[in-house]
Amino acid sequence: MSIDISKLFSSSDTTDSKSFNFLLKALKSHSTDGFDYLKFRKSIKSLKDMNLDDSTAIKSAFATASTMGLSKDKLSKSISFYKKVLEKEKKAFDQATSRQINEKVSGKKKEKDSLSSKNLELEKKILDIQTQMQLINQKLSTIDQELDKAKQKITDTTERYETAFNELYTQIEEDESLITKHL
Repeated sequence: MSIDISKLFSSSDTTDSKSFNFLLKALKSHSTDGFDYLKFRKSIKSLKDMNLDDSTAIKSAFATASTMGLSKDKLSKSISFYKKVLEKEKKAFDQATSRQINEKVSGKKKEKDSLSSKNLELEKKILDIQTQMQLINQKLSTIDQELDKAKQKITDTTERYETAFNELYTQIEEDESLITKHL
């Protein structure tokens, strides 16, 4: 008996159809021979489509299935089997998600941490450079002041020298003139 499993289960509008269909495919790929839970569910759905209530549909489907060897215990084990199929798929999905988190999220977090660390190092270097620049600027300012003082001192010394020179030179010239005039 071929089963269109997508007609046996319905999903809400908020359920991701890709995930839902993937899980349905997993159930179908593990479908067993004989009258199992999926075939039982198909029988119930067919009976409910004829407007039978849940209780009547389940009892009628079970009565028919029991003639083909299905017992309550076999049905329960079949339900457990399909639940385990879904649980196995969930476990595989969780592992894949965990790998994705490790590869993509954790990788990006490591990259972010590394860049943040480099950023802090660069900020420290910038502060060090700024501190060095301030010290150099202070030194330059001090040198400028020292240059101005040195220039002023030289200018003052030159002026005093020139004054002394001119004074002495003038006196000698005056003496020369007087000597030349009187001798």
